[in-house]
Amino acid sequence: MNNLKLFIIIGTGIFGGLILMSFIQLEKAEYRMEALSFIAIAAAVYFVLLWLFQKGLKKVFTAAVLVLAILAISTAMFHHFLFPATH
Repeated sequence: MNNLKLFIIIGTGIFGGLILMSFIQLEKAEYRMEALSFIAIAAAVYFVLLWLFQKGLKKVFTAAVLVLAILAISTAMFHHFLFPATH
C-alpha cells in the first residue's frame, strides 16, 4: 500500500466519522447543513492537497499548507476582532 492510498483511507475515515457525528449530535437541520458544508469544504481542501502532493508539486503543497497554517493561527489570535461577541 502506497502513501496516497493510506492518506485517502485516513481522510475517508475522518470525514466519514465527522459526517456521522453531525447526523447523530445535531438536531436542527440548519445546524446540520452548516456542519456538513464545513466538512465538505475541509474534505475538498484535504483531497486537493493530497492531489498536489501526489502530482509532485511539493512547493505548491508546502506553500498552501503554510498559508492555511498562518490563517488558522491568525484566526485563533484575532477571533475577538473578526467575530465580535455580543454580551
